[in-house]
Amino acid sequence: MNWKGGGTTTITSTNPDLKVLYHITPKSIRQALPNKPGGSCDVRYKFLYDEFWIWGNGYATSDYGQKNNGLLQQLKGCDGLTGWSFDYGLGDDGREWSAHGNLLIGKAGCVGRAIASAGGPSGVDCSGNG
Repeated sequence: MNWKGGGTTTITSTNPDLKVLYHITPKSIRQALPNKPGGSCDVRYKFLYDEFWIWGNGYATSDYGQKNNGLLQQLKGCDGLTGWSFDYGLGDDGREWSAHGNLLIGKAGCVGRAIASAGGPSGVDCSGNG
């Protein structure tokens, strides 16, 4: 899952004069390392479109969900994506980020497939009335 949380690494070689020390300080506190990617979603009918919320951890954690073949790219395949937003923030449910947007009416079922295609958990049912 390419999980990074900061820390110190020392690299040495057979040459006693060569020693490299790296110290990485994270910009924010991270959730505990999950065993596998997690998260969920919700979709609601909003007259002209379906509005969705997605939250998770262990995937879509870099570049605001826009990394190659990431969550944003997968959702664009659902047709009619508008109002995309992605924010980092921890939650009691283990989330590290939340995303929000709108899709054409009737495309709500595509959200769960987009999550799995982006590396998230498979079989996510986006409950709601979308």
